[in-house]
Amino acid sequence: MRPIAQVRLIIALAVIPALASVPLAMGEELINRRQQARRAFLTAPQGLYLHYCAHCHGEDGTGGGRLWASELPATPPDLTALRVDKEYVVAVIRDGSAAHGKSNLCPPWGRTISSANVDRLAQYVVSLGSQSSSQRPAPLAPARQPLPWGLLAVVLGEAVLLGWVLRQQKKEVSNVLPQDPLVRG
Repeated sequence: MRPIAQVRLIIALAVIPALASVPLAMGEELINRRQQARRAFLTAPQGLYLHYCAHCHGEDGTGGGRLWASELPATPPDLTALRVDKEYVVAVIRDGSAAHGKSNLCPPWGRTISSANVDRLAQYVVSLGSQSSSQRPAPLAPARQPLPWGLLAVVLGEAVLLGWVLRQQKKEVSNVLPQDPLVRG
């Protein structure tokens, strides 16, 4: 067996299976991290508000939601100006605003959000109304994903090995004299 063929066989048998398993493991790890981050986000009161309410009521609660507020026939209320008790907000979140004589555009979240999370969300909405604009909590920052150093090391190693193999192959081929296509025999 030629040396180049041996090197290719070594690459195929040793490195390629390792490369195939790295992206799968990295993908599973990223999926798990994403699910954990989503669970953590949706257990924080501010995360619940941003997920369920901010589309219409705005991230700061002033009623200027970025996705739906301009398309709605009725302007969403400014939650920072509300002066209501927590039980009323729990009922509106659980049953929807139409059940309490308001617009029918705010859906009933009682079947979607657990009662404990409805309670936390209501507390957050009430706190929006009781805080001045300078005391409001800062928006949650998106979680940063770490750089996959292991994957980068494997890819870099592969590139170096491939360069070495190609140089070895080029040296072996350069010893052969090219045939002149213009010479006819």
